Amino acid sequence: MASSAPKLKVFFIPFYATGHMLPFLDLAFLFSTRPDIETTLLITAANASLLQPTIDSYGQRIKLLLFPFPSAESGLLPGQENVSSIPYADIYKMCTAADFSRDPIETLLRLHSPDAVVSDISFSWMSSLASELGIPNVIFHVIGVFPQRVMDALHRARLYDTEDTSDEAITIPNLPGEKQITMPRSELPWFVRKPTQLTHHWARMKAANAESFGVVVNTFCEMEPEFCEEYRRTVCRKAWFVGPVALAAARAGGKKAAVAGRKTRRLRRVCLFRELVQLYQATTGGNCLGTGEVREGVFMGGKGIEGRYGYRGGVDPERL
Repeated sequence: MASSAPKLKVFFIPFYATGHMLPFLDLAFLFSTRPDIETTLLITAANASLLQPTIDSYGQRIKLLLFPFPSAESGLLPGQENVSSIPYADIYKMCTAADFSRDPIETLLRLHSPDAVVSDISFSWMSSLASELGIPNVIFHVIGVFPQRVMDALHRARLYDTEDTSDEAITIPNLPGEKQITMPRSELPWFVRKPTQLTHHWARMKAANAESFGVVVNTFCEMEPEFCEEYRRTVCRKAWFVGPVALAAARAGGKKAAVAGRKTRRLRRVCLFRELVQLYQATTGGNCLGTGEVREGVFMGGKGIEGRYGYRGGVDPERL
C-alpha cells in the first residue's frame, strides 16, 4: 500500500477579541475540510475556554496549541485575556499584549515548524518573524476593505495633531472615485481622534500587509468592487476576498446545531455593510454618515434591511 503524503500544517493566530477569533475559527474550519490540511489554532488558555463550545461544534477538527498571555507585561490582571474582559479605556493594552506575545509564539513556531501561518494583522511583527523562519505568512483581516480604507485615510489625516473638540464635519480624504463621505468629528473612532497604541502601530501594520505572502479579507468583491480593486493594487502582493467566512463555514458543514441564529445575525451585518458601501457609491457631492437622516436610513434595523436585501435580494444566504 502506498503511504499517504503528510498533511500541510497551517497555524491560525487570532487577536484577543471574540470578534476576531470567531472569523478565524470559521476560516480554520474551511481549511480543515481539505483532507490534506491540518489546522491548529494558537491561543491563550482563557480564550481557549471561551471558544471551546464553538470548536466542539466543528467536530474537533481544529487542534489547539496554548501559549501564556503576557498579563504582567501588558498591565492586565491574570485572566484578562480578551477585549470583552477589560474596560473600554484599557483596550490599548491588548495591542501591547500582541507585541509581548512574540516570544511565546515564536517558541511554538520553532518547535512545531508549520508549513504556513495565518495571523491577525494586530500581530504586525509576524511577517518579519515568518520570513526569518522561512514560513509563508498570510494575514487575515476580519473586517472588509471599505472600513480598512476609511481608517487608513483617517490615520493619514492625523486628526490627533489638532485639539479640536467641536462637532465639525470631517471629510474622509482620498477615497476611490469622486464621491465624498463626511462624519462628525465626535463620532470618529477613538483611535483616530487621539494618539494611542494603535496609532503608533498603524505604520507597522501597513508594512506587514506589504511584507506578507498575501492577505485574506473577510469580504467579497461584488459588495465593494472599487475598493477591492484598489486594495489589490496598492496594499499587498496578493489578496483573496473570501467572506463572509461564517456563511461559507456553515454551508461546508460547520456548527450545524448552533449556526442558524448566528447565520441570520451575520447576514444582517453583511447587508448593513453593503448598505453603507452603496450609500457611498450613490453619493452625489457629499453625504454625512453621521447625520440623523442618513443614520436613520442605514441603521433602521433588521426589518428595513431585510426588506431591501434580506433573503430575496442581492445577498442570498444559500448562494454565499
